[in-house]
Amino acid sequence: MKKRPPSGCVGLIFGFLGSLRVSAVCVGESVSLNHGLHSECNAWVYIYGALGGSKLTVNTPVCETDPCNANCRRVECNANNTHIKKIKLQLGDATGTLQPDQWKNFTQLEEISIGDNPGLRDTPIPPQWAALTQLTKLEVTNSKHGTGAAGFLTGVLPPEWERLTKLNTLSLSGQTKVGGPLPVTWSAMRELSVLNLDKTQVNGTLPAQWSGMAKLKQLSLKGPGSIEGSLPPSWGGMEQLRSIIAPNHRLQGSLPVA
Repeated sequence: MKKRPPSGCVGLIFGFLGSLRVSAVCVGESVSLNHGLHSECNAWVYIYGALGGSKLTVNTPVCETDPCNANCRRVECNANNTHIKKIKLQLGDATGTLQPDQWKNFTQLEEISIGDNPGLRDTPIPPQWAALTQLTKLEVTNSKHGTGAAGFLTGVLPPEWERLTKLNTLSLSGQTKVGGPLPVTWSAMRELSVLNLDKTQVNGTLPAQWSGMAKLKQLSLKGPGSIEGSLPPSWGGMEQLRSIIAPNHRLQGSLPVA
C-alpha cells in the first residue's frame, strides 16, 4: 500500500508548480520570436492579454500568438520576423495596465505609439523603458476630453530615460498626471528632434545641460505646469532649435544667439 504524503507536502508541491510560468509559443509568421526563456513571444502574449486581448488588435485573435502576421495592424516586426519592431496602440483599443516590466524583452523595439486609450488604468511612468535602447520614437499621448482626459501615466519624468540615446521623437502630450522637474540627464538624448510635454505638470527650470541636445528642433511645454526662470545662455549653441512653445509658463528672455 502506497503511503500518502503529508498534506503540507502536497500543498508545497502544488504551490511550486503553480508558481511556474507556462511559456507561450508563437506560430505562423512569428515562430522566430520563440527564443530564450524571456522571449519576445512570452512578453507579447502577456501584454496582449493584460491590455484587452482580441479587442486590442481589432478582433484579430490570431495576433495573440502570431503578432508578425500581416493582419496584425498594431504590431510590426523586422524583415525576417525575429524581433518586434513597432507597437502601436491607438483609438481606444487598449484596456488594463501597461505591464512595463515585460517591455524590456523587446530588445530591438524602435517605436512605441500609445494614444487615446481611456480604458487604460493608471500606470506609473515606466523607468524600465530605459532598457529599450533602440527606440527612435516614443509617443504616449492623450487628446481626449471628458472621460479619460487626464491620461493614464502617473509620476515624475524618469531620469533613467537618458539611456534612450537614439530617440528622435518623444511625446507625452496630454498625460496630465505626469510632472516633476525636467531631468538634467536627458541631455544624453543627442538625437532628439521633437520633445512634446504639453498638458503635463512639469515644473522647475530649463536645464542648461540640455544644450547637449544638438538636434532638438521643437520643444513644446503648453501648461498647466510651472516652468520659470530665464532661457539658459548655453542654449545659444542649439543651432537647430526653431521653436519653444511655452505660453503658460513664467519664462524670461529670448533664445540666446551664440
